[in-house]
Amino acid sequence: MRDGIKFVGTLNNYIFSSKTSDFKIASINVLDELEGLFRYNNYGNITLKGGMELLPKTEYEIVASYIVDKKYGEQYNIESYKRTRAIEDMSVEDFNEFMASLGNSADKVAEYFGEKTKDIMNKALEQNDTSELEKVNGIGKVKASKILDKYGSQRDYSMAIAVFGKWGFTHSKIKTIVNKYRNQDLAIKKLNENPYNLYLDRIPGIGFKTIDNKALENGIAPNDRRRVEAYIYNFFDDLSMSGDSYIPIEKLRNHLRTEVYNADLDSATNFILGNEDFKIFKKDGVNCVALRETYELEKKTAYELLRVQNAWDSKKSIDDIDTYISEVEKEQGWKYGKQQLEAIHTIATNNVFLLQGYSGTGKSSLLKAVVRAMQANNFTIAQCALSGKAADNLTKVTGLQGMTIHRLLQYNPSSESMFNYWKKNPLPYDVIILDEVSMVSLDLFYSLVSAIKDGAKLIMVGDSGQLDSIGIGVMSGILDSQVIPTITLTEIHRQAEESAIISHSITYRKGAMPKEVNKEGLFLCGTKKDLVYKLLENEKEHDNQGKVVDNLIPNALVFFKKALSKYNVKDIQIITQTTKNCNALNALCQQIANPKNREKEEYVVSFQNKDDDYVLRVGDKVINTVNNRRTVSAEKGNAITPIYNGNTGIIESITKQVDEDGDEYIESVINFDGIGRVLLDSGDLRSIRLGYAITVHKSQGSTIPCVIVVLPFQFMLNSRELVYTAITRTSELCFVISSYATLAKAIKKSTNKVHKTNLSAFMSLEARKRGDI
Repeated sequence: MRDGIKFVGTLNNYIFSSKTSDFKIASINVLDELEGLFRYNNYGNITLKGGMELLPKTEYEIVASYIVDKKYGEQYNIESYKRTRAIEDMSVEDFNEFMASLGNSADKVAEYFGEKTKDIMNKALEQNDTSELEKVNGIGKVKASKILDKYGSQRDYSMAIAVFGKWGFTHSKIKTIVNKYRNQDLAIKKLNENPYNLYLDRIPGIGFKTIDNKALENGIAPNDRRRVEAYIYNFFDDLSMSGDSYIPIEKLRNHLRTEVYNADLDSATNFILGNEDFKIFKKDGVNCVALRETYELEKKTAYELLRVQNAWDSKKSIDDIDTYISEVEKEQGWKYGKQQLEAIHTIATNNVFLLQGYSGTGKSSLLKAVVRAMQANNFTIAQCALSGKAADNLTKVTGLQGMTIHRLLQYNPSSESMFNYWKKNPLPYDVIILDEVSMVSLDLFYSLVSAIKDGAKLIMVGDSGQLDSIGIGVMSGILDSQVIPTITLTEIHRQAEESAIISHSITYRKGAMPKEVNKEGLFLCGTKKDLVYKLLENEKEHDNQGKVVDNLIPNALVFFKKALSKYNVKDIQIITQTTKNCNALNALCQQIANPKNREKEEYVVSFQNKDDDYVLRVGDKVINTVNNRRTVSAEKGNAITPIYNGNTGIIESITKQVDEDGDEYIESVINFDGIGRVLLDSGDLRSIRLGYAITVHKSQGSTIPCVIVVLPFQFMLNSRELVYTAITRTSELCFVISSYATLAKAIKKSTNKVHKTNLSAFMSLEARKRGDI
């Protein structure tokens, strides 16, 4: 073993331990030299560094390679390690003793589950789910996660590290792979049979591109059957993300011909035709293919919508609706228009209704009259939206509590449908109001509509002029079917006409420039003076040293400071196109709105590239960037309270805790809009970013008092839909910072397209079955 050693040893102590990974530098006592030439330090032991989690007083078989560090001298890089007594082979009694060695909390778990402990731990590790462990008294999510991490660190990964390491996988990722497959042998078998199994089996963090790059580097041919078949699945993943649910087969063949070198098209076609995962059907006389799961989901969604629409309950009629309309009109000081009155009466006489329209046409205001009349007639009402901000806005509009869809359905990972409320346990409400329906994905919409009881009403509200939802949506399919009663509001009510936010956004929606916007400069628009433009001649220029200087960001910060003098930071939102822009703006906005303060706790989110590090501080406005279904409420009881990509909030606390085993950990409470106070640990905080500036896509569904739109030139991203969406996020005051040329070019481009989905066809078919058309 050249420059390498193999030995049995124990941990002496850790010299260094990373806060963000399993990287450590350790002093190791060598008990038995097995292979290689050993170089001991002055203390009679060796220095080992790398990813490891060694327990005191525990013997390990370790393989390491010799290195000379320029600063610290002779050391060893850890290659692999395993306990000399493998936990996989332990008896029940020995295993429970081992659990006790992990600490008092782990010992409690062993006492609680007894003989089932090993199975419980392995299942929790495979699914990365601590819910079973949290059943033990005194074990919350944070403690359960630490127990699981400790347990996972002691499993034998040595063979997998040897095999997967040659493919360039990190120790951390190898452990994730082995845990998913439950054992090393199966993980290695899966890799050897077909490396694309790691993508097809949905190993966390391994997408098609990740494994494809490694597979090609390791000799897989571009037209290898396994690669082509995995490529097809990835193609349908991408197709769904773009909003389409199917594609003509010939078009797919042409795509493969272009994108996969020398692909066997007939073999690929036969794979699709003979695979139960795909559904072949004719659309307008053309052979098409869809993922069967998506095809069936669209069919089920159509069925559920028509079920709700046709399950009329005669006891649930709305009496004296005109009386309540008059009441609300008097309170608001203006009368509803003809279109709004028609919409209110149509809602009253139908179980399912879709209301859409431009910003400023009074979609929200007419809901006041609808809710007033329904409450007077003893209807129970729930209102929801995809985002917490949109849910909060519903509360302001109607006075009723708004909820996110996930909160309304009550997410529950142990439920058959992942929610407490579903088809077999419907929601108890007589009316469900769903706002921002254009943003809701097919799968979540199905979960909602299938949970609505017979005889209840579904009122959907949306705006088709915004950016498309990410993934397959439902709004266009519902509109195209012409099966569900729909009214599109186009009349701008008198109060809205005074707002440049409304009038200009509608002009942009139509692909035109407002008359006032015809040059560079700073100008204020609208009778309400609610829209401010700062249009520059040059977005960037060179300073005296020849460096490129961004002119948009300094101007954005000027307006941000002005906004802070009038609004709470929670009510100000900078919106731009890219995450890169957001990161630059967030770091600067944090210095202005929430600078470093000795009295405020903070936490540094660290990465391998130190340039990516950022600070989270108590009082910061933040946004969550991944779906996290394991978080719990900070209130008494610690109920599971998931947070989702795009949820925003304010950090209330960051504290360093010490558990009963003496281990330190970080605990934070964030008050999320529309969700409430949620408890997070340091692992969760890695998906929390500063939220002073967010992307336009993440802002969809939100209504914010003050918005600052920063619009640099972005050929691929800029469009009239993006500008319309960004400006209409604000309810009071909007600043637009760009160049005149960039704004004019954006308005000329539209990203709206006709999506290939089956929902409309299935709704029409279901309606014919029921005799509705």
